[in-house]
Amino acid sequence: MEEKKPKKKIFFYASLIIIGLLVTFAYLILFRASEIPAQLNVESAIVNLNDISISGNVRLSESDIIETLSSGKASVILYESIVVNLEENTKIKISDLQKAHPKISQEKGSTWNTFTKLFGVKEYTLQSGNSVASIRGTSFSLSENKIFVGDGNVDYKYDGTAFIVDKNKAVENGISRKLTSQEKKQILTNYIETLDRLKFLRKKTIEDNLIIIKIIVKMVKIEKTTNEGDLISQRQITESEIDLFLDKVDNGELSISEIEAKAPKFITPINKVLQLTKEIIKVKALIKEYS
Repeated sequence: MEEKKPKKKIFFYASLIIIGLLVTFAYLILFRASEIPAQLNVESAIVNLNDISISGNVRLSESDIIETLSSGKASVILYESIVVNLEENTKIKISDLQKAHPKISQEKGSTWNTFTKLFGVKEYTLQSGNSVASIRGTSFSLSENKIFVGDGNVDYKYDGTAFIVDKNKAVENGISRKLTSQEKKQILTNYIETLDRLKFLRKKTIEDNLIIIKIIVKMVKIEKTTNEGDLISQRQITESEIDLFLDKVDNGELSISEIEAKAPKFITPINKVLQLTKEIIKVKALIKEYS
């Protein structure tokens, strides 16, 4: 009898380890989603990172310098909350990657900035020469002597003079005015590019958490339509079906509010996809407004 006790102890501790691993795995799958503080997406050559020509998607660090040369275009995404579109001949530096309040220094050129207020970022500051823009949720264009706003409002300082720049307004060389037709066209182009970046972020979230996303989409679709549900319940959801499902949500054919009410938002990847989808719907409405 005494010889069996060590075996029982080994089995007990082994069971604890297995349970611990299962709990950890469940936590990582259900309640955590991968987060990249800063990433660069090169959209057309030539783009330099710290004076080295690069392409594709690259993770960024604090103090990194990004420069788009002639015909170069790129976007920087901070904490999947802020999208910074760089026009050609633009140079920026990642000054501070503190999550609550990231900061960028714009050394030259022009950027279009969309701040979604998603995922824990509370404020964003962009400095260009003697201009400083501080925002808590908006979209705007900034160059050294000019700012114009597509949505929301921006706290802006030019040569020490403070402005609150509202939607459809601009401040150029310290003078406030309405947008020109050309600036409105620029806003439309920038929103279209921002939409692509938001969809890219959502797609990546889905790819990184495909198993759990498939399960939830299947649950929502089964509850949505009984007849369709009978068929879906007998097979796996495909990635193309997820794309089609989200396209319908983006276009208003399916209600995001109804889906949000049914989906388990406590699961981090699910909440992330929902929040990005709501932002995509918002940007699509702004594209329609400026078209």
